[in-house]
Amino acid sequence: MIADGAVDLAAYAAGVMAVMDEHLLIATIPWTFNNYQEAREIIDTTGGEYYKKILASQGMTFLASAHNGFRQITNGKHPVLKPEDVAGLKIRVPGGEVYFKFWRAFGADPVAMSWSEAFTAIQQGTIDGQENGFSVTNSAKVNEIQQYMTVWNYTYENYLFVANTKIFESLEPKTQELIRAKAKEACEWGRDLVENDEENLRKKFEQGGMEVIVLTPEQLKPFQDKVQGVRQELMEKYGDEACKAFRMK
Repeated sequence: MIADGAVDLAAYAAGVMAVMDEHLLIATIPWTFNNYQEAREIIDTTGGEYYKKILASQGMTFLASAHNGFRQITNGKHPVLKPEDVAGLKIRVPGGEVYFKFWRAFGADPVAMSWSEAFTAIQQGTIDGQENGFSVTNSAKVNEIQQYMTVWNYTYENYLFVANTKIFESLEPKTQELIRAKAKEACEWGRDLVENDEENLRKKFEQGGMEVIVLTPEQLKPFQDKVQGVRQELMEKYGDEACKAFRMK
């Protein structure tokens, strides 16, 4: 609708927009970023320029990016402390090859499912768990029906604030400048909110009875090693330009 001009402005998850160009999934490759500050710095420079180029080819103007957050795993079976703990788990994923390749590398069973159906599926035992950031896990009250959460920041997702290019360019230059400034301001507010809320939500989950495990760098390494082949495959697919923009090696 944005590309066709039916909607002037919107913010969509990069994974959703990737239906138009799969290169928009580049930042979702496992462990692209080590932390939120790194994500901010890269996306606000070379990464953002890459988004701008890809979206321009689809008739859209890239304005800014906000965190959707690093994604964690929750499940109702057992704590996840090592790669073997993931094997056999049925995990709800949003769809897309990055997610399927990642989870299958561990021997898990990724299940593409509408997020609106996930809560009931967990309650009924159709799936064992899900992967999402703290804020989504909280807003959907998944923490109330899942016993275990492992914090591993395995993939980063963001919202891309975009405008229809024809409509945007029809505006006065000062109006364009104001929209760009306010889009960035809104995204910065959203980023701060996500980052500041995570520690409070972790405490909330723990106080509610959920076991929250934060993996150390040493504990995380076996997981990262397990999907190194998947990372390389995806990096080769998306190409040097995308990898260079997001400083992936």
